[in-house]
Amino acid sequence: MNLTTELERLYEESGDPDEFGRSLLGFLDSLGRQIKEEEKESTTFVELLAEQLDRASTATLAAGAMHDLRSLLQVLIAHIDHSRHGLLGMAATASDPEKVSGVLRSIDELRLVAVTMANITRDGVAVQRGGGAGTVVDLPDLLKTTHRMHRRVSKGRLRLEDPPRTDVLAPRGALLRVLANLINNAIDVIPDGPDGRITISAWVATDDVFVQVADNGPGISPELQTKIFDLFFTTKTKGSGVGLPTCRRLVEGWGGKLQLQSIIGQGTRFTFGVPRA
Repeated sequence: MNLTTELERLYEESGDPDEFGRSLLGFLDSLGRQIKEEEKESTTFVELLAEQLDRASTATLAAGAMHDLRSLLQVLIAHIDHSRHGLLGMAATASDPEKVSGVLRSIDELRLVAVTMANITRDGVAVQRGGGAGTVVDLPDLLKTTHRMHRRVSKGRLRLEDPPRTDVLAPRGALLRVLANLINNAIDVIPDGPDGRITISAWVATDDVFVQVADNGPGISPELQTKIFDLFFTTKTKGSGVGLPTCRRLVEGWGGKLQLQSIIGQGTRFTFGVPRA
């Protein structure tokens, strides 16, 4: 099978970036499972596949998909702004102004997510072109944006500790992608209701800043901890096994290291370093 030809076929047959993403993840998942079943040296082969995806023709495909997705997101943002303007006009005569205010807050949060996603795709294209690695990022602003984006989906179980007032040097979009992956993974495993807890924290250590996402979920066994960053490995029935390997690759791309600490019955902590600007 020619990997380049197959990926180009998937891209051409997909009607939009979202469909391409689903097709690509499905293709990688099935290929990974086939390799694990048929090849004794599956790890080496999968790693070579990941390298091809990162460095060969897929760079062009990924850049094209991200460009198209950014265009769609800009249309979505325009519709959100139009809806918000209409609601503001209704607020003055509404019989229940508080209800309108609540809808406005939801729209503002939706706009924040859409704008952030658009910026992530912009940064992703810049990285594919060889730029964007040295962006100065306001860490408190980034963490507060991340908290706002996930506040609703976490159902109030996400807490942000007061971050240090410092800038870091890394692609903003990559930082947001890493945090989103870690937070969403934690949301899937923490207890429902007020007992569930996810904490984002950060601290300065000489030339680096460390960021941590900690949860009080069931923890990860030592056996699984050795596999958790393997491409295609997942413990979820609907997981693709690409999230954590992608996080590790992004963190290493800006010169950091993604570390895992977990204790069964107590929870899990993912910590990564970012250079100070």
